[in-house]
Amino acid sequence: MKKMLASMTALLLISSCAVGPDYNKVSYDTPLNWESDSFKLGKMRLEKWWEVFGDNDLNDLIKLTKSKNPDIKMASLRLSQADLMINVSESLLYPSLSTSPYLKRDKQSETLKPEAMGKSANVYGLDLTASWELDIWGKTRRNLEASQANFELSKASYDDILVVLYSNVASNYNNLRTLQKRLRVMEKNVKAQQSTLEIVKKKYEAQLVSELDVLRATQNLKSSEAMLPELRGGILKVKNILSMLVGVKASELNYLLKDEGEVLKLKENVEIAIPAEVLRQRPDIRMAEAELKMQTALIGVKKADLLPTLSISGVFGFGANSSGLFRAENQIWSLGGASFLTLFDFNRIKNLVKIEELKAKSSLYNYEKVVLNALVEVENSIVSYVSEDEKQKSLEIASNASARAVEQVKALYENGLTDFQNVLSAERDLLMQQDNLIQSKGLKNNAIISLYKSFGGGWQNQEVEENEK
Repeated sequence: MKKMLASMTALLLISSCAVGPDYNKVSYDTPLNWESDSFKLGKMRLEKWWEVFGDNDLNDLIKLTKSKNPDIKMASLRLSQADLMINVSESLLYPSLSTSPYLKRDKQSETLKPEAMGKSANVYGLDLTASWELDIWGKTRRNLEASQANFELSKASYDDILVVLYSNVASNYNNLRTLQKRLRVMEKNVKAQQSTLEIVKKKYEAQLVSELDVLRATQNLKSSEAMLPELRGGILKVKNILSMLVGVKASELNYLLKDEGEVLKLKENVEIAIPAEVLRQRPDIRMAEAELKMQTALIGVKKADLLPTLSISGVFGFGANSSGLFRAENQIWSLGGASFLTLFDFNRIKNLVKIEELKAKSSLYNYEKVVLNALVEVENSIVSYVSEDEKQKSLEIASNASARAVEQVKALYENGLTDFQNVLSAERDLLMQQDNLIQSKGLKNNAIISLYKSFGGGWQNQEVEENEK
């Protein structure tokens, strides 16, 4: 009895260990500050960041995306699968129990067993079978660690889909509003050029100008009109992209994407977080870390295959061919153990261990790459915003000056004090400056959207809804 207790104690001590390396959280030295000081450092609003634009239609689009987008639904199902795999892996730590009741009627051979006299008999029984592979070397526990890491990876992947989708919806919505504004300004300029053409025609009929002025005015008008179909086509294409991102038919978004919408404009000041916050918030970094954690655990799973396994099995039940199945004399039982060890496999298992070690090393390099890429994305988003902000300020001055120039040159032309070429040049400059200004505003908004995306904004407090599971 003492020997048995000693053996069991030794097994428990051994099973408390696990072969293979333990995962240690990766440390990465991030800079204390960003290269640019254009933004004030502070608590960055990452949860529902799109609300900084104060656009109700955009807010509704994001809500609709959360409930309708098929990528989110598929990611939710993958998350549920990963959760179930944890339960599967954990169940392997415990014994399994099965039962196999049976009932049959048979007849023995008179030649083989003459004492049975060729009579038939009923045979019935009930037994329970238990089996348990002891996790001596921690293979099952390492496999459980891998399943838990895979769940973390699936959750981070779900969050990453939210980050990417929300930013894509916001940027395409911004592109739509930018195109709609450009179209309205273009249509306004076309009307102004039509008015100019009418003035030139009257002066020509009065023989005050040559036909050349009429031809130039017509050419200017038609060149502007030729840009309208491209803008209208661009609007339809962006609407189709938005419908795909949201997960509904384009016609179902018409009430949100009406032409009266304005270009997005920030309604509050934007503060950004320190570089270290990127590591905590970006789901793709959590994905890379979870992958490294999973690969580290799988090294132990493969290493355990180099060592012997030990399993215990037992059967207890009753069997009889007459009444009184559960009598003591009808008991059936057995108890035993078995071990298995691969003696020679041409280094197959050792090579599999090396493969997992190389995969883990590759995952570490991938983690470092993802972190570096994240920091670069933030820096580039800041640069894009700052440069577009400076550009926009210059374009606003240029646009206002062009508008005043058109008014003055038209007045001079109507009084015969300037050549028509000056009118054409002024109108073209105005159209170009106004269009450039609108595009610059759109690019500036996209830089802000990209900034929030680069910080991993959007997934915070966005739990997986029950109806998605």
